[in-house]
Amino acid sequence: MPQDEAQLIAADELCNRGWWWHKKFRCWFIHAPNNPVVKSAANRSERGTYLFFDTNIWDVVQKSDVEVFFEDVERPPGLPRNLPGAAPNAAANLAAAQKAAGATGAAGGNQAAAAGGAGAGAAGVLRQ
Repeated sequence: MPQDEAQLIAADELCNRGWWWHKKFRCWFIHAPNNPVVKSAANRSERGTYLFFDTNIWDVVQKSDVEVFFEDVERPPGLPRNLPGAAPNAAANLAAAQKAAGATGAAGGNQAAAAGGAGAGAAGVLRQ
């Protein structure tokens, strides 16, 4: 289901590991290691080599010379971390935050779907 708790936790963990969700390509991606990235003069995009997770073949595919516009990258879900008295994991933190906010969506602004779904939390700021 879109916007369910498991998807938010998965998206949060992927973002913590450096992956981003591309809203137009509808997939997760990350900078390819040992490949330079060139930012645009206006700082609205960057061009480089990226690793994309292809859900059709369930594998990571490298693509070169890709331009990524920051506006096309989803922001992370922003789950709370290390709440006082909470267990040190995302599920416990999410439950505690929802309880504290009266279960009104304390996970933060944009609660899009996650891995394998219709978009979710990728960092709006690509490693700068």
